[in-house]
Amino acid sequence: MGVTPDDRELLGAYALDALDDQEVAAVEALLERDPDSAREVERLREAAAWIAATEALAPPRDLRSQLFARAKALSPELRVYRQAVARHEALLDSIPESALDASTTNGLSVGDLVVHLAAMESAVAETIGFPQAVTAETDVEARTDDYLREFSADPLGAGRTTWCAATVALDEWSSSGSERASLPWSGLAVGRRTILATRAFELWTHDDDIRVALGRDREAPTEPELAVMSDVAVGILPFCVTSNGETAPAASVRMVLTGAGGGSWDVSLDGREHAGVDVTVTMNVVDYCRRVADRITIDECAARIDGDTDLGHRILACAAALATL
Repeated sequence: MGVTPDDRELLGAYALDALDDQEVAAVEALLERDPDSAREVERLREAAAWIAATEALAPPRDLRSQLFARAKALSPELRVYRQAVARHEALLDSIPESALDASTTNGLSVGDLVVHLAAMESAVAETIGFPQAVTAETDVEARTDDYLREFSADPLGAGRTTWCAATVALDEWSSSGSERASLPWSGLAVGRRTILATRAFELWTHDDDIRVALGRDREAPTEPELAVMSDVAVGILPFCVTSNGETAPAASVRMVLTGAGGGSWDVSLDGREHAGVDVTVTMNVVDYCRRVADRITIDECAARIDGDTDLGHRILACAAALATL
């Protein structure tokens, strides 16, 4: 079974035998894959045993409410990241060995794509102190090639373990309150929200690539996930324009993304104040995210453009400038 976003929050209760059967099964699935969590449970059990040797101790009556209050206090971006990680783990659990050679939309096999995600997760984690395991390479394709040489024979074993360790490092970094890190392939120092949202975004994108390769339906993120991911994806539009080799136009765009998790944003493309908006682009929020990921064409977006039509098409063309594999 897959690990839900809050399973790590339940380790203390698990050590005290304070969970129901479903929660126990979920945490034990986590322990099988995460040595750090297993060690933490042992530490907690030893502490509980020592205390029990000196005085009778019952779990606090409000233990469960304390644990779930902590979960509710998570930042939206960390909750979204944990959801994406949990969904990816559940997908990996469902991939048969016989399907690892199936081709995905970006030319990699399913197994190679699993390794690619380990390469990308570890690249970001290494910028916040995660030990370098394979290579110092930061170019996406070159780094992926290095990781494939290391893990292509065992993507669901060693490759998955490396990915999982990197997700734990990023989770712990975010939980510690640290605010900024670098995107290794651009060298830009960005906020925690952008780091975690982009990682969640890539996990969702490649999970869909794997689903399609396996003959399954694509899945849309939940409303909270879309709210965070679309906010970040719209906010980086000016950087997408310049990354596409264009001079930032002296203009402002209003992005209206419809559907659960969408919203409306006014974005200055050159960073200056503008009296009004030059163009309004209206489209479905999931379609916009898939356009940013370069998984659908401009025509497939079914976007409505009001105002400067040429500028609207340029924006949709540049939206996918940061997409890699």
